[in-house]
Amino acid sequence: MAGKVLVIGSVTADINIYVDHIPEKEEDVNVERQTVTAGGCAYNAASILHLSGVPYTLFASVGKGIYGDLILNLCRKSGIMPVLRSEKEHGCCYCLIAEDGSRTFLANHGCEYLFEQEVLDTLNMEEYEMIYVCGLEIEEKTGERLISFLEKQKNKKIVYAPGARIRHIQREKNLAVMRLAGMVHMNRKEMNQFLASEKITYGSEREAADAMRKYTSGDLIITDGSRAVMIYEKDKLSRADVVPVSQVNSTGAGDSHVGMVMAALMMEYPLDQAVKAANLVSAASVMKDGMLTLEEFTEIMKQISRR
Repeated sequence: MAGKVLVIGSVTADINIYVDHIPEKEEDVNVERQTVTAGGCAYNAASILHLSGVPYTLFASVGKGIYGDLILNLCRKSGIMPVLRSEKEHGCCYCLIAEDGSRTFLANHGCEYLFEQEVLDTLNMEEYEMIYVCGLEIEEKTGERLISFLEKQKNKKIVYAPGARIRHIQREKNLAVMRLAGMVHMNRKEMNQFLASEKITYGSEREAADAMRKYTSGDLIITDGSRAVMIYEKDKLSRADVVPVSQVNSTGAGDSHVGMVMAALMMEYPLDQAVKAANLVSAASVMKDGMLTLEEFTEIMKQISRR
């Protein structure tokens, strides 16, 4: 491995609320149980890099207040430490998790999603080979500063995960990062929402993937739950089968997937094998609450071949 991965994004205080189903309007639902964990797209992706031993920096901010204090304690326990501190309030994310593992987020954004120019200027980019960025931070009011920062990063592989709020990201900002990215990682629902916002119609999943590919300058990875992952590499489309599992909590499944893709690429896996490795990691992550342990990750790695 020639360099490190710079993971830009948020670390959130996830208040996980387990219910038998996601409530409808004006419905009363009893909570079965509740947990509090560290989460956020960047943290979840970084957790896989951490387990893999790939060098990384979690360029995320921890603020003040009860949730900031909570995050610091949780991160110290996991060993996955954000490098930034803020005097502003830290937010939290309420995660409603149904019995089938599906989830709905209610996010109260704080300083963890904002990146000021003077903070970005402190980075020594010579040590980094790959950069991860999430759409949640691009959507925010400081997203333009992140884009300006990314535009200066020549010869770095930028990995962009637009995320579930892809249709809420200002179009010009979203397209700008897609053009800069050496890889765009998204799920099928996100792809469909994006194409709908572009008023593009299609008759098959292949036509949808072909249409999405035209917006990216690098590789494209499209996950689709229990269905095979589509991989566009140098305009060649292939598929990687996923492992059928009974999911307990799907929170962070996509983040774990892209985290393992990055880890495997840094370990010089071919892209198709990196995605197959990510499929195993993502499957394992949805079968439990919380992040994978080192022992669980090591067992998964024994199943993975580079060729």
